[in-house]
Amino acid sequence: MPQIATLAVMHWVFAGLDQHVEDGLVGGNLIDTSATLEFDLEGDRVVRDADGHYRFIDRMKGSIRRRGENVSSWEVEQVLLKHQAIAACAIYPLPSELGEDEVAAAVQLEPGQALDPVEIISHCEGKMAYFAIPRFVRIVTEMQLTENGKIRKVALREAGKTPDTWDRDAVGYKLRP
Repeated sequence: MPQIATLAVMHWVFAGLDQHVEDGLVGGNLIDTSATLEFDLEGDRVVRDADGHYRFIDRMKGSIRRRGENVSSWEVEQVLLKHQAIAACAIYPLPSELGEDEVAAAVQLEPGQALDPVEIISHCEGKMAYFAIPRFVRIVTEMQLTENGKIRKVALREAGKTPDTWDRDAVGYKLRP
C-alpha cells in the first residue's frame, strides 16, 4: 500500500477497517482485543475506542527491541506521564553492548518540580514489564520539537548517551522483582 499522504485518505482507510474488524479480519496485525481494539497498519499502531473512532498512537519503528522483547515507546511514555512532576517525555533506543538496544528516557519536568532518575525508575516499577523500564534516564530542561510540535526523538537518538545521561546499570540500581 502506498504511503498515506492526507488525513482524508487516512480517515477513509480507518473507516474501511470497521467491516474488517467486525468480520474478525483486521487489515494489519491484531495486537489486543481488550476494551479497545489495537492493531498496526502499514507500520502504524492505532486504537479503536468504544465509540468506534480510530486514534493513531505510535509508529512501529517507535518500538524498541531489547534482548528479544519488543518495547512500545508509547506505552512507557504513558506510564511516565502519569507522574505529576513530569511535563513531557520521550522513550528512544540507545545501542546496547549486548546487541539490539536499551530503553532510554528523556524527561522534562514541570516548572518548579524536582525529580531524580531513581524516583523515575521507581515510578515505573510494577506498572510495566521489567524489560521496558528505562535503563538510561536523561532529565532535560526542554525537548526539541518538530514543526508539528512533536518531540524530535531522532535528535535524542543521534545525541546518544550524553554526559548527563544516568545509567541504571552503572550505578548498580537493581529493579525490584
